[in-house]
Amino acid sequence: MTGSTFKLAEACFRNGLLDFTDAKISAVVVLSYARFCGGEVSFERARMASVPGLAGAQVDSGALVFKSVKFSPASINFGYYLTDRMLHIKGGRVSFNSAEIKTPYCMSIVVCMSGGELDFSFADITAKRFSMRESDISGGLVNFQFAKLEVDGIDLAGVGLSGGLIDMSKVCKWPGPPLTEGGRIVDSEFLALPSPEWKFEDEPPF
Repeated sequence: MTGSTFKLAEACFRNGLLDFTDAKISAVVVLSYARFCGGEVSFERARMASVPGLAGAQVDSGALVFKSVKFSPASINFGYYLTDRMLHIKGGRVSFNSAEIKTPYCMSIVVCMSGGELDFSFADITAKRFSMRESDISGGLVNFQFAKLEVDGIDLAGVGLSGGLIDMSKVCKWPGPPLTEGGRIVDSEFLALPSPEWKFEDEPPF
């Protein structure tokens, strides 16, 4: 798939499957303000030249899948700090399972979650910093099980965490406790960090 942009902005996905599995995509995929009310859009194992635009996208149910995709642009941002430009997840699933994400700068995802799942399990993330700064999570699951985090630090500053769970209890290459300065983490039960007994591995246990 060639061209400068492939626009799915403001699209509404209610059922069925839009399948780009194994596609080679040189265009910028724009999903800004798209709404998922069921069905699935899959980019599994796609070769994508740039990061898809997800600002303001809303997932109520169904799935947006980037499983096993390789991303390596200079800067990676999924969503922005302004409330209407965050990635909104109310149900369903946004999956980066087993994705390979590499950048010499920061990888940032800003999400407003009240349900569903944001899945980074088994992902291989290399960046200067992994940031969820200013995200607002009141429900759902952010899953980092067996993710490999080759980062200098994790930035959760300003995160409103009043429900749901950010699960970092079993990761590979743990960079140490996240920065939470200025955050609104109401209760540590919503943030699961590795226990002293957890043995960090270089590779996930497939």
